[in-house]
Amino acid sequence: MKRILLLSFLILSFNMNGQNSIEEKDIYAFLNEVIIQQKLHLNDGINLELEANAGIEGTDETLLRSLLLDCKDDNDGKNIFRDTIHVSFISKYLTQSDIDAMLLQKVKFKKFKLDNAFLGFNTKNKKNVYSFSLPLFSIDKSKAIMMIKNICPGLCGAGQTILFKKENGNWTSELLGFWYY
Repeated sequence: MKRILLLSFLILSFNMNGQNSIEEKDIYAFLNEVIIQQKLHLNDGINLELEANAGIEGTDETLLRSLLLDCKDDNDGKNIFRDTIHVSFISKYLTQSDIDAMLLQKVKFKKFKLDNAFLGFNTKNKKNVYSFSLPLFSIDKSKAIMMIKNICPGLCGAGQTILFKKENGNWTSELLGFWYY
């Protein structure tokens, strides 16, 4: 019950604070920056349905909590998971307020679908297709986390979870996890 009350309070607070509220225009502006920065090919197709989570394993809440600044672990701020298909180097970047805001964005944009008119991918290309998760923004919009998958025929494709940080007005990126098929 406490969690429901807290979530309700956060939703109200988040919606009432217009300057920190994420809108569709923010998502498309950011995705266009990502397309340029990550050198994505507009000749490839796009999946208009968003990926369920920004990471390949677990939920977004689990991923975001692994980035919590206050979180203590045995690796001096670095968690390293390795197996044959997944490598992750996770540093701590988020506050609890950031995580709460990001989880609220998932609720707010639960039914959101991409509109390719704002992105410009080749919708006729069904062989090589990008798929994105919803970009999740920190409360001050200076950090964002998302997944990008590139899917191709057969046992081909790769994906990555990326942390973007806005520094001096420009977005930089840090790989949080990478996998291939």
